[in-house]
Amino acid sequence: MKPQSMGSTIAALAEMGMVARKPHPTDGRQVNIELTAKGAAVRKNIRDAKRAWLTHAVARLNERERKTLFAAGEIIKRLAEK
Repeated sequence: MKPQSMGSTIAALAEMGMVARKPHPTDGRQVNIELTAKGAAVRKNIRDAKRAWLTHAVARLNERERKTLFAAGEIIKRLAEK
């Protein structure tokens, strides 16, 4: 992502009240971006919705499909750890 694009994204998030800009404690040229309470709540709601969807989707699988899915997850985890 280009710095200009990131600046626009941060500005939009700040305008929505999702993030706040805070001065860097030691470097006046830098700005820290912090998630606001509103931003944290939105992130939590989205995370909860994703988990609920996944739980519902997995529940619709039969036992053989669930075993295959969980076995694939273990393989992917091993690959990611290497």
